[in-house]
Amino acid sequence: MPSLMFPGRLSELIQHKKLNAKDILVAFTSDKEYARQYVKAVVGEQYLIPCHGIFRSAEEIPFDRFPDAFALKGTHGSGYNVIVRDKHGLPENLVQTLAAWGQANYYWVSRDWGYKYLTPKFIVEELLVHDGALAVDYKIFVFSGKARLIQLDFDRYTKHSQAFFNENWKRLNISFGAGLQYPQQVPRPDRLEDAITVAEALGAAFDLVRIDLYLHQGNIYFGEFTHYHLSGFWSKEFDEVDRELFEVFSEDRPIAKRFYMD
Repeated sequence: MPSLMFPGRLSELIQHKKLNAKDILVAFTSDKEYARQYVKAVVGEQYLIPCHGIFRSAEEIPFDRFPDAFALKGTHGSGYNVIVRDKHGLPENLVQTLAAWGQANYYWVSRDWGYKYLTPKFIVEELLVHDGALAVDYKIFVFSGKARLIQLDFDRYTKHSQAFFNENWKRLNISFGAGLQYPQQVPRPDRLEDAITVAEALGAAFDLVRIDLYLHQGNIYFGEFTHYHLSGFWSKEFDEVDRELFEVFSEDRPIAKRFYMD
């Protein structure tokens, strides 16, 4: 039974936050449109993915005006994403799917408070792709203003795998169970320190937040704020790392060396 009054695990801390932390800035930055405004104000608009438009309903999205490839996201929840590599092959039911998303309130899916009062909208951004591959997503966990954990996701829409690192790019033998362990070595990215600086600046106003960034062709681009990683739900088989990450947060320290990958 999770302890929501006195958390001892990261998952419990997230549940506690969902129930008790009613911070308007959490709601503001959970909205993908307003999050861009926050990023522009805090670190600068150079970190924003070029935007093709923001729309209040699925029916008003002018697909014919977009480039052949783009990313379409619902601004008001999690998982409302469509990766379009060729707009001439759009699914016939896409507008109906988007309209259903536009009627949804993600708060009732997971009780993530930050989404409760958001107005449904859709944002269309440039698709970050190079040599046919989508840009790697660097999910940087910021605890009380300090980056402590970096999660990389590969082939998210095909054969999803993950790799985890600490802030010094030491690979970690941990998982949250959302994907297989990425089998290959991952070289330290050229702009890792810059990405961490950006993530820590964006996360400075929050006790716990995940800042998603893309390192793409020498540039750093902002993806989203995630205030409730996996909504605080993952299998008990990851209890050891769940407890460790709570201690990292509460003790303001790096991840212990016993979690390093040999």
